[in-house]
Amino acid sequence: IRIAREELVESQIRAMTEAMFNGDDSVTHMDNDIDGGASYLAQKSLKGLRKLAIDNSALVSVGSGMTVAKLDEMRTAMGKFGVNVNDLVYIVSPSVYHQMVNLSEVSSIDQVGNNANLLSGALAFFRGVAVCIAEQVREDVASTGVNTLAGPNDTAVAYLVNKRRFYTGMRRPLRIRVMMDLPDQDRWLLSSLTRWDFKGHAQSASESSVILAHNITV
Repeated sequence: IRIAREELVESQIRAMTEAMFNGDDSVTHMDNDIDGGASYLAQKSLKGLRKLAIDNSALVSVGSGMTVAKLDEMRTAMGKFGVNVNDLVYIVSPSVYHQMVNLSEVSSIDQVGNNANLLSGALAFFRGVAVCIAEQVREDVASTGVNTLAGPNDTAVAYLVNKRRFYTGMRRPLRIRVMMDLPDQDRWLLSSLTRWDFKGHAQSASESSVILAHNITV
């Protein structure tokens, strides 16, 4: 029962993260591999960061592995919403993170001191902006940033987000319910439930608080 409870909690958290990154509640989902799935898929519950950036044309095409120039271009594209480093976070997939770790600009002691990858083996910040790794950041999309039927779906995306412009509202915290089945059944019943939403300031020509880098070679 303990293991089952833990797995239910983890699955709910994964579903919430999937929705925030890859969600699209349009009639036709932007990703071909999700569109044909069940209507209750988490990715169909709301518009996530990738959909918001694509609809707003807040895009940076990389065309190679991630580079310092493209990371800087993402921040430049954010305009005034990319000024305060404490408000920003790069959210990347594992493969893109390893590309960033190997950038020479963040590995040398003379440039970044004790935070150099050469000493720590990790990259927590880039130019003062926090770096977060998430397995839900897709590495199997076309160069356009979405998964397509024609493919090839062999590139990754990455995000730069002004986290103060987006909010998660929790109406009902995550709860796990456990009860025994009927007396003649030697089993337990478990269910998990939560009620939440993810919203942000409207994206437009005057606000690009989420930037999507796409066409990243992995």
